[in-house]
Amino acid sequence: MNRFSLAVFLCLIGCGFALPIPDDAVSKQFMEYLPEEVVTFLKELTPDDVKILEEVRPSIAESLRVNPNLTEEDSLRLIKSKSVALYDKISVMYDALMKRVNRLSKDTNAFVTYAMKTINKISYEDDQKQIAQEAMDIVKIGENLSEEQKQEIFDAFPTIQKFFEDPKVKKFIMENKDKTPEEILKAMEELKRFHS
Repeated sequence: MNRFSLAVFLCLIGCGFALPIPDDAVSKQFMEYLPEEVVTFLKELTPDDVKILEEVRPSIAESLRVNPNLTEEDSLRLIKSKSVALYDKISVMYDALMKRVNRLSKDTNAFVTYAMKTINKISYEDDQKQIAQEAMDIVKIGENLSEEQKQEIFDAFPTIQKFFEDPKVKKFIMENKDKTPEEILKAMEELKRFHS
């Protein structure tokens, strides 16, 4: 398993947050790679929850444009103003994920926390090239993880092993790891068309 793959997986976990309900074959297949807390959250979303998330998305995106240092907690407060029940669901998921992250060693925790914060930010971004660039920045940092750090992340998020064993995922990563954001976006579109 290479470091690039680990960073890509962390990016993909974050992308799962950006798309509340899987709406195509690729997204539905990807659900099996997400942490169980995320899968449970996504499956329990009601149509009203999805509507609220869609309503608050522009406000959160605007808040991020004004203040790039907006935290996950700040985003949650905006959601809470619309629905305490949805806020509670998200908080349960977020707290469970953070328990895993907080068990990591200092440097590994710093990387995963950085990745999660970046993913939170880009999940509200509309510019696909910017999203790809930010994801690639995470990947570049992830390439420098030690074997021990990778193993810590695997232990905290066991579904990663299944991700790495998927031949399609391995092939996609190997074919795209050195490409530009534009080329990666094109490859992702082709992948979606192939699986549609």
